[in-house]
Amino acid sequence: MSSIEEIAARLRVVVRLLNRRVQTETGEGSPSRSEAAALAWLEERGPMTLGALAEFEQVRQQSMSQSVEALQERGWVTRSIDASDRRQVIIALTEAGRAALEAGRSVRQAWIVDAMTRKLNAQERRLLAQSLDLLERIARAERR
Repeated sequence: MSSIEEIAARLRVVVRLLNRRVQTETGEGSPSRSEAAALAWLEERGPMTLGALAEFEQVRQQSMSQSVEALQERGWVTRSIDASDRRQVIIALTEAGRAALEAGRSVRQAWIVDAMTRKLNAQERRLLAQSLDLLERIARAERR
């Protein structure tokens, strides 16, 4: 058996490769990786200021402003003035944005299902399913 350091290094590489591979699977007209990330925050957290969205994505507000402009041009978000602070702009997900986000997820999900079906036998798929709880526990671990 490998040492915990070797397992951690391999896990890190595999997670990076899998993430990169899944993210390349986008359907025609689906959001890009960065667009999908912004849309997902809006879906999860609801309407928010540009600054809050930039903070969640860990990018500069100027960069997020450009991204939001592109999303707005595609009809995936709206901008409105905050009623309580007219200096703030609120970004909200539209139904078209929600549909685009779901379309992209469906394409990526289909790729994962296809890859698992083609590359893993039934026993390996069961083992992978059992491992998901462990991986999720690691992903949710807090830093010390």
